[in-house]
Amino acid sequence: MTIRYSPLVRDALDHGYPVVALETGIITHALPHPMNLETALAVEEQLKAADVVPATIGIIDGDAVIGLTTDELIRLA
Repeated sequence: MTIRYSPLVRDALDHGYPVVALETGIITHALPHPMNLETALAVEEQLKAADVVPATIGIIDGDAVIGLTTDELIRLA
């Protein structure tokens, strides 16, 4: 398994900016669609508004991805 960081998360880590890891259980198991995706996106937006980089973590095509894209979030939802 490869660990893949999004460019935004990698840049934030390299420069010491705040990053918050988010798990994907609310997307894949906890909430029904479309509430699951709406909630995940809303949480990410709240973090961005506070100048924090969200790093939602999930498994995509066998890789651990740290900093899922919106398209990847949609795929998991």
